[in-house]
Amino acid sequence: MLGFFDDLIAEFESEHPGIDVESTRYEGGYTAGLVQLAALDEADRPDVFMGSNSSVRLQHDSGLFVPPSECTGGETPEALVDLLPIIEHTYTVDDTLVAAPYNVSTPVMMYDRRVWRAAGVDPDDPPATFDELESVVRRLRDSGAATTGMVLYDRAASWLVEQAAAQGGRLLVDPANGRDGTTATDVTFATPESIATLERFRMLHRDGYVLWAGVNRSGRDDLLALVNPETPSGLTLHTSAAIGDAVRIIDSGVIGAGVEFGAAPLPGGAPGGLAGGGAWWLLADDDPERVATAWTLVDWLIQPERVAELAAFTGYVPTTQRAVASSVTTRSWDEIPALRVGYEQLAAMPATDAAAGLQVGPMVELQRALEVAASVTIDADEDPAEQLRAAEGTARTALATYDSIYGTDE
Repeated sequence: MLGFFDDLIAEFESEHPGIDVESTRYEGGYTAGLVQLAALDEADRPDVFMGSNSSVRLQHDSGLFVPPSECTGGETPEALVDLLPIIEHTYTVDDTLVAAPYNVSTPVMMYDRRVWRAAGVDPDDPPATFDELESVVRRLRDSGAATTGMVLYDRAASWLVEQAAAQGGRLLVDPANGRDGTTATDVTFATPESIATLERFRMLHRDGYVLWAGVNRSGRDDLLALVNPETPSGLTLHTSAAIGDAVRIIDSGVIGAGVEFGAAPLPGGAPGGLAGGGAWWLLADDDPERVATAWTLVDWLIQPERVAELAAFTGYVPTTQRAVASSVTTRSWDEIPALRVGYEQLAAMPATDAAAGLQVGPMVELQRALEVAASVTIDADEDPAEQLRAAEGTARTALATYDSIYGTDE
């Protein structure tokens, strides 16, 4: 995406000769970038920050940012009026859209269609439930078409709990998954559904049907395992944002030559998935002209045609209905049908607190607690109920610590 984004900025500058854009790439991802940003003196801070869906509440509570509506007379910006409902809900705090969603992703299932056909599995009829997924995973390996039926790693393993809860309309934190702005009073990870799910994949891993890829430090370890010609795996769960890169790499013949890339919605309790990725945040500043100039850039980037271009190149989801209707989008979906999957998954989600997932200050800590619980259960063959209850304790401590700092109770 970096080269693509550099070209976009060059295009913006050519259309706005009075505005020069200097970009800084923070090391360590979104969260590390936010820490570095907060440490800067106000005069040295950038005007725009790309923030994660995992830090919405934290960034809002920090007081460092202003909502886009501050630049548009208090109204929702025209480019954002037709956001997909689940995306709008993800970035809404206290009834205000606090950022401009841009590079929105969602986890999907990825696989080699050739391997599925070799195993006698129809690649056009992917599993929708965990029962169906287990059946496919076993068939992929038992047929000899794949060395292992599925690749899992820490983040994907936690999705088995977090995404399934959103699909099933179950809250992980009360009240309202943290979305009503009051102190979260209860954490519920160790539900019968979550315990059964982790137990299922624990057994699949024990029996050799799941390849454990650990923390997936490269961000593509699972994809490399998927296309390894010597020891192919049957499927993996991965962010939709990687679809464009995956298809281009396969087509280049450098890695995965001959792979017939396929993608399908995330299996679980019901159709749908959480909105991941990021959004543009405007830094607060005493100089209204500085904020207005920053908004000029953001408003340009989030126009439907440019969001469609981003989605067609990457696999990010077109965020608005106008971006979905763009000829760029429809053409890319015709050429690479897998690019459509992420959109269909988010379009299926209702704009409810349960479906939108967590929105708590220490969201990264809660997600990591789930990752650890899922990882220890599956990879270390531990009891899922014990691990999920331990994750609940970690989450409650993180929530209490955050509340003691920010005082979110009304």
